[in-house]
Amino acid sequence: MKKENLKLVLAFLAFVVAAAIAILSLFIPPEGVIDTSALWGIAQFLVMCCTILGIDAELEKFLARMQNEKNK
Repeated sequence: MKKENLKLVLAFLAFVVAAAIAILSLFIPPEGVIDTSALWGIAQFLVMCCTILGIDAELEKFLARMQNEKNK
């Protein structure tokens, strides 16, 4: 499996886990209330998803900018 495909799969799984925690926590007593610990878990998985998808793009932009400045 290519590195990019692995990152997409991991980001997708992190998003699915965050969604599953959100949905399941609605049915755990007290019903209809998401506890703060579940919200923290959801936030952590969403941050992981965003990090996996976004950090490479920003790093590549930064490295390209540094390379352009070095070549001047």
